[in-house]
Amino acid sequence: MKKATIAILCLVLAIASGFASGSNENKDGSGLIDVKLGYMPNLISASLAAIGDAEGYFEEYGLDAELVKFTSGPPEFAAMAAGDLDAGIIGHGAHLLAIQGQAEIFYFECLGNSDKVMTRTDTGIKTAADLKGKTIAAVLGTSSEALLNLTLQSAGLTQSDVKIVSMDQNGAATALIAGQVDAAAIWSPLTVTVSDTLGDKAVVVSSIGDFADKAPSPGSWITSAKMIKEHPEVIEALTKAFLKASNFRAANIEKTAEYVARLIGTDTSEVMKEVQTAKWFTADEIYEFVTNGSVDEWYSAEQQMFIDAGQLAEKVPNETYFDKSFIIECYEEMKANGEL
Repeated sequence: MKKATIAILCLVLAIASGFASGSNENKDGSGLIDVKLGYMPNLISASLAAIGDAEGYFEEYGLDAELVKFTSGPPEFAAMAAGDLDAGIIGHGAHLLAIQGQAEIFYFECLGNSDKVMTRTDTGIKTAADLKGKTIAAVLGTSSEALLNLTLQSAGLTQSDVKIVSMDQNGAATALIAGQVDAAAIWSPLTVTVSDTLGDKAVVVSSIGDFADKAPSPGSWITSAKMIKEHPEVIEALTKAFLKASNFRAANIEKTAEYVARLIGTDTSEVMKEVQTAKWFTADEIYEFVTNGSVDEWYSAEQQMFIDAGQLAEKVPNETYFDKSFIIECYEEMKANGEL
């Protein structure tokens, strides 16, 4: 990553050259660089992007961000590979693709606890063991499947002991409410939707928080290796905007919910129901967790979970897919300049 003076020069050069994704100088002549950022329509996945846009942090660091909605993490990898996305946020399950070399993490932002395996009282399911032989909706390749695997393992079961129906989150929640499946592994805000719709007929079989000791659920921002190599100054600018946005979110969660609601087209009161779905870290905390080894421990534990689930053959060094230099160098520079 470039130091400040070099980074400024590179940012100017990037305006002229554009990115592999097709990003280039803003057509309105503002001098800002266009970047496409992927988010998902919930508080965890949309908050930093919404704050960066609403509070002007992206513009402050020379970026004009277009926020692109996705329903889960894996499609973001596909969009990035196709050159249609510059960076995006992923949940726990999609980290497997980063570990496998399909993207690089440049920003760790939070630990989530929104994922749940839910059912209805009429199914008779009360514990993980009761899932045997049942039909369960899940989003394969995401934190939905990861939580389902952990839940089944806790009862000595595997995917072969149940019938899994692959569908997106909206479909999974709808199918559960309509009685078309026995259970569903879903995340926020669909967990809230199911609880509100079913009322006292909703049952939580498990939550990702039940497995926090061995399965942390990080939220991370990814980009392509090519973007890091050819335009590190743009990832630096994003990191600085995210550090400011992380502080804003930690101090102003209600305003954050308002920004997210505006972005995803819902009421602020609905987004506020998701406040407890993650641990919202400040820039200071993120820097501390990165430098004291906590984030490396969480990513390593996550890899072990994928190994236990048969999705990963062996661990790889975290540095092969997590470039912590952006957080460390940007934080230290911003602190020295009084920006944080």
